[in-house]
Amino acid sequence: MNAVGSWLIVMISIALVHSVRVDSSLFFKKKRCDPKCTVTQSNFTDFPSECQTVCADIYIDENCDLSENQLTSLFKNMKHLIGSLVVNGTKLTSGKFLAGLETIVTDHYDIVWTNNHEMVELGLSNLSVIDCRRLEISKNSKMADLGLLNLQTALSSSNTASYVWLEIYKLSDNFCMPFDQMEIFLTIHNLNLAYVKANYCEPTKSDDARIHGDVIINSNSNFDNMKSVKAIFGSLIINGTDLENLDFLKSLKYIAPLESTDDEIKSLIICNNPNLINIMLPSLKVKHFLISSSQSLQLLHRNRIRTDKFFAIQISGNNEELMYDSKSCYQLQNSLHKIYRASINGNSCEAIEYKEKRRIMEWKAAMVKDFSFIVIGMSLVGMILLTCIVFWLKRYRTVRPVK
Repeated sequence: MNAVGSWLIVMISIALVHSVRVDSSLFFKKKRCDPKCTVTQSNFTDFPSECQTVCADIYIDENCDLSENQLTSLFKNMKHLIGSLVVNGTKLTSGKFLAGLETIVTDHYDIVWTNNHEMVELGLSNLSVIDCRRLEISKNSKMADLGLLNLQTALSSSNTASYVWLEIYKLSDNFCMPFDQMEIFLTIHNLNLAYVKANYCEPTKSDDARIHGDVIINSNSNFDNMKSVKAIFGSLIINGTDLENLDFLKSLKYIAPLESTDDEIKSLIICNNPNLINIMLPSLKVKHFLISSSQSLQLLHRNRIRTDKFFAIQISGNNEELMYDSKSCYQLQNSLHKIYRASINGNSCEAIEYKEKRRIMEWKAAMVKDFSFIVIGMSLVGMILLTCIVFWLKRYRTVRPVK
């Protein structure tokens, strides 16, 4: 096959594919794409290699016969992709041919890298912004390195979801999640980490600020050793202590258990601490931000506690006062991705807030009632005193001698 024929087949493979998007023209028009840098059904034989911003739906599969060097040359100037990206079933060993890519905006479609059984690395080292419904990296049986260390922002312009699913599973048996990579994922707003299936890499050096594995705190624990801990890459269990508060965890920012299996993991368990009346963890406090997208304002949520279980935080058997502390409950709940919940003795934060308000109303009613009794009592005492004074004055005037 001559060079022209080869490039034509490749352009058909990497241009608009009906299974990816029925018609991108409206989306490209909405994004004000430069016609010279836009790949559509009418011009897919001429990929705009000179453009930094390209509008195209790129689908690379087993039919692509370009080498990695040729793909690198094809995409060497592309920094911003407007359109979907699927790399599926190839024999490519690396995704570095897209290493220059900084942003991908897919509307409500996905970014997918799957079934590339020779690929050992993702290679998207400069990718910093994604706007999609889902980022899937799966079934790449030799992939041992993600390298998404520059990823900073995840948005979803979809009408069906305001967050981005991150799906990482069935990679190489040698794949492990570095702590640095997980911390980056945890700091990204709106990134749902529930379907990240992997084991953590073994720590290469001692680090007092980061703990690998589950942490169990009981009455025999040395609480001072936990004051400098910023991240627990495992579950945190606080059970059977005499603690009144959790101030010794003042530096803790992240709790992120991770497993390669589909077993659900509870991230935080606080139970059987009868004196515990304050469960606030100040560094886990999350701020919510509003940012402007192309369609609307989006409420951004940050993961501080990674989970794949709906009630990820279990609090039970502690001081009864926690049943009326909705502020602490919400503070922990807001540390989760927004679709997950905290509970205290099986009660949601909303139920605790209702109980708290009802208790305050009952307290106010009791205060009014007590005040009424006090007023009535004082009135009676006043009437009695007044009666006594009147009686005494009458008697005094009656017995007083006339001069």
